[in-house]
Amino acid sequence: MSNFLRFILSVFFLYATLFYTAEQAHATEQEAELQPALWQVEYQGSTSYLFGSVHIGKASWYPLPATVTDAFKQSTSLIVELNTLTHGEEVQQAMALPSGITLKQKLAANTYKKLEQYALAYGVPIKAFEQLKPWAAATIAAVLPYMKQGLSPVFGIDLHFINAATKQGKNIVELETVAFQLNMLEQMFKDESAFVQLLDAPSGDAKALVEYWEAGDMENLDRLTLAQISPQQLDLLLYNRNRQWVSQLKKMLVNNQSYFMVVGAAHLTGQNGVPALLAAQGIKVKRIN
Repeated sequence: MSNFLRFILSVFFLYATLFYTAEQAHATEQEAELQPALWQVEYQGSTSYLFGSVHIGKASWYPLPATVTDAFKQSTSLIVELNTLTHGEEVQQAMALPSGITLKQKLAANTYKKLEQYALAYGVPIKAFEQLKPWAAATIAAVLPYMKQGLSPVFGIDLHFINAATKQGKNIVELETVAFQLNMLEQMFKDESAFVQLLDAPSGDAKALVEYWEAGDMENLDRLTLAQISPQQLDLLLYNRNRQWVSQLKKMLVNNQSYFMVVGAAHLTGQNGVPALLAAQGIKVKRIN
């Protein structure tokens, strides 16, 4: 396995547990500008919070705004899609093709050529993808535009809170399993056209998504999400999962505990987002940041 691929896999799925702190002056300036969306959830006498994650981030985002860090401090448990720190080896094994099979054999010639050109545009040789299953290659390819901007999974929002919860001894609740997420990705890229669509996405989309998150601009984040993926993909990646999570959350919220839930920011936008679905269940949801 190439050194580059080892680096990507270890960073993207295992994540580093060590964080690098930005200069204090820069961090203070960034905190004043950073306004990511945060919701307060009140149900049967307990208060919990919803916070949208960007899975790849900047060192200068930290420390996060006080409203966010205070909400986390007040919570007894952290809810995440998946605790990425505990499943790295399992995911890496699932990503690899069987011995003797290459990605070139699994993709149409035009798709493979498009991936080769895409990877080279980001300074990555096609060899880095050769041992990966198509869905895994697509997952790695999706990270490259963000890394070109200087972002890193090391500074992803969910990882930050998983590390913090682990350090503070908070309970970490997973909404999904590794098997579920791997199956979802396989289904997502079962049709090769989805891979092509990812490779053809405007390079500016990654920059826009991060800027919308930083500003707490959920309306434009929703608009960008709707433009990026098909209705079928929306159901697979977002809406079906949102409904399942809301069902799980409603059961958890009766436990008289305070939860801090961190999931991908796209799960929190629009009428099919988690805040709207919770409100439709009669649960009080208020945006506070």
